Amino acid sequence: MESLERYLLISAIVLFVFVFYRWLLKFLRRKDLTGNYPYLHPFSKPILSGREVLVFELPNSTRVSAQIRALNGDVVVACFDEEFKSGKHQKQIDTSKAKSGTYELKITFSNQVTTRRIEIEN
Repeated sequence: MESLERYLLISAIVLFVFVFYRWLLKFLRRKDLTGNYPYLHPFSKPILSGREVLVFELPNSTRVSAQIRALNGDVVVACFDEEFKSGKHQKQIDTSKAKSGTYELKITFSNQVTTRRIEIEN
């Protein structure tokens, strides 16, 4: 009976260490990625339609612009071009002006350009 208790205790400790290690790595990677650079959060759903919320974090004040572009590079929708302070921001973008299909969302920060492929269904 004592060996079973010892086995369960060791198993619980190993599981705790493993889960904590995975959480710590994920936390540290996110901090490394977002330290001095803007971070664009993923959308809440894979296929966009109508008005969607774009979430991003800025380490300092900067100008941010967003465009929905066709895969050949043509601008389909100019979403916004504004100055933002540091911190987490949410901005609505209107995808209803684009036909259903695959596009690129181009976000331009002062020191970084991020392009993300998006699916729109209207």
